[in-house]
Amino acid sequence: MSDARGSLRVYAPRLALALVVAVGVAVGLGAVPALLAEPAEPPTPTGTTELNVSEYDTDEVVVTAVPARGGLRLDTDGSGTVVIDDSHANALEPERLQPMREALVRAGYDVEVYDGTEGDLATALDDAVGYVVVDPGTEFDEEEVAAVESFTADGGRLLLFAEPTTVSVQANFRSTSIVRERSEVSRLTAAYGLSVRTSYVYNVDRNDGNFKNPRASPAGPASDVEGPVSLYTAARVVALDGGQPVLRAAPGSRSSGRDVTGQLPLAMRTGNVIAVGDATVLDTARYNVGANEAFLAYLFEFLVSGERATQTPTPSPTPTATPSPSGTPTPNGTATATGDG
Repeated sequence: MSDARGSLRVYAPRLALALVVAVGVAVGLGAVPALLAEPAEPPTPTGTTELNVSEYDTDEVVVTAVPARGGLRLDTDGSGTVVIDDSHANALEPERLQPMREALVRAGYDVEVYDGTEGDLATALDDAVGYVVVDPGTEFDEEEVAAVESFTADGGRLLLFAEPTTVSVQANFRSTSIVRERSEVSRLTAAYGLSVRTSYVYNVDRNDGNFKNPRASPAGPASDVEGPVSLYTAARVVALDGGQPVLRAAPGSRSSGRDVTGQLPLAMRTGNVIAVGDATVLDTARYNVGANEAFLAYLFEFLVSGERATQTPTPSPTPTATPSPSGTPTPNGTATATGDG
């Protein structure tokens, strides 16, 4: 018996282990078909409502770019000088200057670029009919602002293009820095009761391929121009004292800096001044997108249609007295005969 019990003590654990393994294999084999079967459809919830998030639906958001076509021509011919400022670290690349220069020269005007190396601004504007400022990187000083005010008060026209604040990251192998750039126009625009805001205007529905490129419609004095106009990271232009919007963003536009929405003003006129909240619209690749060339033609025609007198009238020549036969000169240069015969 002792040997039998000993045998049981030796083999009983092995038998139990074999039974456990057999049961485990059977259970595993039974679960294989369930693992290989297709997952069941999740139960359909009841009493729920689908959310409408069409603004995030790529099939609903229109991002089609507006085609570029047409050319920039003015409907007026004239003469005179237009001065383009390049003395304030302006963002005045050749591709930004070319369409404007060609349109003005084609219409009969001389175009001069003032870089501040020869004389002061007041002297540069002496014989000008129009003055253009594009995205300056440094502010105008008080003397320069006074010169521009005197120029516009005398009938000259000022056309200003500015940009909202942009933020970029610059990095090298040593460091990384955040750079903020903005148009330094506040001192000049304040002289005319205008303000170019630092935030940009966007529109997720009506844009030129990107929500930061809002479409806009000419307004007020420019309402005869058929739109739409496409701008590229544009700023609001606000009149602090009077002024007329000449370009408004499409309905539903918003400002990135404040909770402001609607047909926001992107260009404003006051007297002999127009300020536009976008300079990129001048570029070679942008000026003829949609109705941009028609709106720019309106701006340039405004620029050269002031009433400034730039030439001093030439005095009439004084007639030379011609002696008469009697020796008495006549005032109109015609000899008068005297005497008997």
